[in-house]
Amino acid sequence: MENEIIHSPSYTSLTQIRAKKEAVRKQIVEEEDKVRVLWDKLFTPNDKENTSPSKRISDMVSTGISVADTLILGWKLYRKFTGKPLLKFKSWF
Repeated sequence: MENEIIHSPSYTSLTQIRAKKEAVRKQIVEEEDKVRVLWDKLFTPNDKENTSPSKRISDMVSTGISVADTLILGWKLYRKFTGKPLLKFKSWF
């Protein structure tokens, strides 16, 4: 890869340059459309109308537990690497 020589295409007229530019533009638009479709699939909820209430509640509980777990992990890592508590409480003992 280090010895690979990159050859730039040789164009003899402005028409060839414009044709190449248009071809590249079409390719970019097609790839943007593909990315947009994949992005929408990734972040669009799956058939919320067709799911049962118990499934929605189960999903909300699962999300809540994940958030709580993340907060606890962050708190533990903070305490481990800084050596001091996040909140200071007065000792009653």
